[in-house]
Formats: sequence, structure tokens, C-alpha cells
Amino acid sequence: MLPYTEKVWSDIEYARQYGGEEKLMSEFLEYEKITGKDWAEALLAFDPVSQNMENFHKKVVIPVIAA
Repeated sequence: MLPYTEKVWSDIEYARQYGGEEKLMSEFLEYEKITGKDWAEALLAFDPVSQNMENFHKKVVIPVIAA
């Protein structure tokens, strides 16, 4: 197994601070139910370079599930 990259650690820390991986993933799954889009593919379309999960969650997922 390869060591985690800084990006992976950043995603893990964001999930922890947000309330846990389970809460974060449940919101990604809710996003999928509402939009019919795979959240990982939507993340790649939103930010193909850095794939910043925190920005995607705050700018795309939360507004969709809050609507």
C-alpha cells in the first residue's frame, strides 16, 4: 500500500472536521439521488486538476442538497 498523499490527508481532515466520513459520504450520496450524477464524476468535471473535495462539497453539494 502506498502512503497517503497530502491531498488525501487534506480530504480526511476535512471529513473529520465536518462531522465524520459517514456524514460527508451521506451528503455525497444525497447529491447523487437528487441530481442523478455520480459525485466522483461531478467532482472531476468541477475541478479536474486539484480534485479538491472540500471546495466541491461546499460549492456544489451543499447548495444542491439544501435546495
